[in-house]
Parts: sequence; structure tokens; C-alpha cells
Amino acid sequence: MRHALTVSLLLLAAACGGAPGSDVVRAPEAARLPALDSTAPRPDNALVYGLPDAGGFTANGAVIAQADIPAELTAFFGNRPEAARVIVVWDNPGRRADAQWLARAARSAGGAAYDAELSGWPAPVPSAP
Repeated sequence: MRHALTVSLLLLAAACGGAPGSDVVRAPEAARLPALDSTAPRPDNALVYGLPDAGGFTANGAVIAQADIPAELTAFFGNRPEAARVIVVWDNPGRRADAQWLARAARSAGGAAYDAELSGWPAPVPSAP
């Protein structure tokens, strides 16, 4: 009976994607943000977010706490027309979940988030040492 139970558990584990404790089943990788629509007028003023390898967030080159971002977006979008409620994000492949978080925060504030590189946004100028 014990052998039959072990075999049943192994068959169930195999059907579910792997043995218990294995890392066969992985969460899907977060998707890259979309590009701005090339036919839409380019916003003349946008918040540009960065996702440094070391962690945290930057907005227009300045460090910003994640907790402050929703209020910043709400204030920034303010009374802007819908087409101007845009942020762009410099992609960091290791931090795509954070880019998606920014997109959700922008949507909650009434705007949208786009990938800076895919949108042809000018690259940031490196700061002097």
C-alpha cells in the first residue's frame, strides 16, 4: 500500500509539472512595456523613470521612493489632457516587474507608461562624477 501511495504521488507531481520541491514550474517573466504609438503626438513633457540595477527608482534622474510615486503621478497628470498623461520608463530586463508596477501606478493615476527605448526617447545624459 505504501508503494502504491508513493507511485501515485510521483505521478501526480509529474502531471503538475515536477517533483515536490523542484523549480520546474516558474512564474512567467513580466512583459516589457509597449512603445508609444508612433502616430500619436509626442508629449512635450513627460516623467522619465529609471530602474537602476542597484534597486530603487529614479524620476527624471533624481532618486524617488517607491511610496512617493503614486502621489507624484497624480500631481503630474493633474489637469493634463489624456494624450499628455504619459510616463516613459528605461527598461531594465532584471526589473520588468517594477516596470509593470510603474505602469499600474500610471493607470491608477489616469495615465499610461511606455518603454523609453522602444519609443525612441532620447537616452539620458550620464551625470558627471
